[in-house]
Amino acid sequence: MYDGTPRHRLLLADRWRVFAQSRQASAPVTILECCFLQNPLMKFVVQHDAAPSALVEHLSAIAEVLRPLRPMVLYLAPPDIEGTLDLACRERTAQWRDGLVSYIVGQAYGRARGLHGWEGVLGFLRHRSELERDILAQLPIDTVTIADDTAPQRWDRVETLLSAWLPPA
Repeated sequence: MYDGTPRHRLLLADRWRVFAQSRQASAPVTILECCFLQNPLMKFVVQHDAAPSALVEHLSAIAEVLRPLRPMVLYLAPPDIEGTLDLACRERTAQWRDGLVSYIVGQAYGRARGLHGWEGVLGFLRHRSELERDILAQLPIDTVTIADDTAPQRWDRVETLLSAWLPPA
């Protein structure tokens, strides 16, 4: 369903609108992982090689729909993308790694740039990190970036930062 067409964008905006209306009455805080930024970015950019401006337009519309919820993006930016990815690979199967390589280098973005193998994945993920930060800076949504020394093995620090940000239970 992530094809980037105007129809697709309208359907997603409608789904986000229904979500926002349901959450407005029921929960002070909702935490969503990857569905606002990462999933659309991967589909728009990796699968369709869409221009970043199309993604900014799409995400700006979604941010506007979510405005009544006072959303905030908590962006976890690993300082060492290769080290973070290596850790993820140690925690997952070889099939996951192979699937990631196949997905990134085999889609429109990877083919258009002649990406190959693990180096192609790393190159894309470095680009994605820059692109995500650029996109977030353009969106009408508050963003907190946690980057400094919060490598995956430092989740205790991330948890402390999150606890300070979230309202008391």
